[in-house]
Amino acid sequence: TKRLTLMHGKVNLMATLYDRPFAGEADIEAITQFLLETYVLHGWLLNWDPRRWHGQVYHNNNADFAAYRARLPEEVHIWQTAEGAIRGVVIPERPGSVFVQIHPAARHIEAAMLAWSEAHLAQVDADGTRWIGVWADEPDTHRNDLLGARGYIRSEAHDTMRRRPMSDPVPDLPVPQGYRVRSMGRAAADRESYAAMLNAAFGRSFHSAEEYGNFQTSPLYREALDIVVEAPDGSLAATAGFTAHERESFALLEPVCTHPEHQGRGLAGAAIAEGLRRVQALGIGSAFVGAWHANPVSNHLYQKMGFRDGVRQYLWRRIW
Repeated sequence: TKRLTLMHGKVNLMATLYDRPFAGEADIEAITQFLLETYVLHGWLLNWDPRRWHGQVYHNNNADFAAYRARLPEEVHIWQTAEGAIRGVVIPERPGSVFVQIHPAARHIEAAMLAWSEAHLAQVDADGTRWIGVWADEPDTHRNDLLGARGYIRSEAHDTMRRRPMSDPVPDLPVPQGYRVRSMGRAAADRESYAAMLNAAFGRSFHSAEEYGNFQTSPLYREALDIVVEAPDGSLAATAGFTAHERESFALLEPVCTHPEHQGRGLAGAAIAEGLRRVQALGIGSAFVGAWHANPVSNHLYQKMGFRDGVRQYLWRRIW
């Protein structure tokens, strides 16, 4: 554990922070609470939503589950006060793709967080080229300037985080005859069908019933907000999953997909609408959804469903 003492204007004139590796199960909840706290302080998802963090930790097959937990001390790094209050966390989502989660009163430590990331999370190609990618919101001039000064170049790769005021009315989108909108449930057959739907929709092969069963053990998981559309043959045709935080008054929509055999029938929109009504009943103020820039179908759907206010997040890359 190292100590970092830095000046920060009129706030925390001599703030002493300590950095350390991820240290175990207690840090899963500590990081979750940090992300919720900083949402309130930022007034936006400048950092991750907690569902994304729990997806990293819980959404794995059993063998991958153990392997990922074993890697956490090497890949996830924390900056905190002497009293243990987290002020920053580095989390890689995939090799070479790093997210810097920061408390708004501790932005002075971002250079140190980037330096740690470059030293520990950079990737090396077969030809010896060393590189790393870090994400930054387009309006975040502090981070954009810092990345540029460290030799990063902004790529065109970006996603857009969209916000929907939950005071807006939710459209009524019925499903075709024979289809049924319902909660996911925990039946083994549903988990198998859910995995098959994800693999078909995203062109993958690694999703499994075991993996989704593990995600359902996340403290954030709510069966009532995990919306699916059942096809006439009993298989799952579409899904729209929500995570809700009443105290902080926001929800996240993730994931959304439709099995290719059932696309073009408005199923995803109907699932989203049902989830929004259930979130609205909780008295929550805002809902968010992220969409990759190269997916015009998803972006059009989210705008149609009222997710209009958006902030782009770009991938910046540094190559040695």
